[in-house]
Amino acid sequence: MIKCPKCNHTLPGNYNICQFCGADVSAVPRPAEQKTDEKAAYKMVTKGTMAGFYVVSAFYVLIGAMLLCLGIGLFGNIGDFMKNIYIVFGTMTSLLGIGLLFRAAFVYAMMGIFCALQFVLGVVFIIASVMTIDAPLLKYSVIGLAVIQILAAGLMFYFSEETSRASMSH
Repeated sequence: MIKCPKCNHTLPGNYNICQFCGADVSAVPRPAEQKTDEKAAYKMVTKGTMAGFYVVSAFYVLIGAMLLCLGIGLFGNIGDFMKNIYIVFGTMTSLLGIGLLFRAAFVYAMMGIFCALQFVLGVVFIIASVMTIDAPLLKYSVIGLAVIQILAAGLMFYFSEETSRASMSH
């Protein structure tokens, strides 16, 4: 912020002409820009937020492994169509979870898409479980994990927003 030398009004630092009196303020000294220190930004993120970020990231690795196991038939027989979906999305979810754990920049940049996809997949897995899995215990286990996956997507979106201020190099 700067002060107009003619009318003494406060103006934003990028103005060259006073909006109040029309005086030329281009020669008025500007305050130095404040630079964000990466370490200070990293310290702004609470330890609880970072812990939550890593817990949800590890959950994605585990849920992906679970979906992969469902796809290859370790927990019972499912339809051929769902088998392929579980294998593809299980592998993708595990790999993205590993990328989040290691804070890979390309995975971190896709966080909004990833969270939305996890939400949609959770809903799809609930519907698919009801329609294709015969064993009640397995069906309700998958539905429970899908609900947790939906909640985890919301938490991860929150954590990713909170940790976006932190340096990716830490």
